[in-house]
Amino acid sequence: MVDLTGKVTLKVVLYEVLEYGDVIVYKVENDDSSKFKDFYIATFNDVRSETVWGLGSTPFEALKDAEMKWDRKEDADDFSQ
Repeated sequence: MVDLTGKVTLKVVLYEVLEYGDVIVYKVENDDSSKFKDFYIATFNDVRSETVWGLGSTPFEALKDAEMKWDRKEDADDFSQ
């Protein structure tokens, strides 16, 4: 197993207030010599928690990934009812 312990900086690059919660996109910046490159995560923050929904190498890719996962979740929720 490879030890990937290191330091990162999280920066908010987008914060959008919605009716039922907030969409937040963070840039995860590598602060040391770890092998991974900087990336973005898209989250949804409601009253109870903040959940990561998308990942990408750009803010747009992270939001598109989150959108696809959210759509699949809604489809699964509709199917189970």
